[in-house]
Amino acid sequence: MSVIFQELESALYGEKSPNIAKTLKVIGTLFIIQGNLAEAKIYLNRALTIFEARGMLKMLKEVKQKLKMVQ
Repeated sequence: MSVIFQELESALYGEKSPNIAKTLKVIGTLFIIQGNLAEAKIYLNRALTIFEARGMLKMLKEVKQKLKMVQ
């Protein structure tokens, strides 16, 4: 389900939009809750890349904190 939503959002906003990064962060967080740390790391790293490119410091900080949880 999340893949379909992510594809629709990518088509609407673009692959590198802050909206996509926020969705990736949420998906990563859900994987943390489920205990699937490998998947969480993948989604959080993708969000991190977008937030860094956009200079979104608050979101960048939040993602870095979550990444500490999965390492």
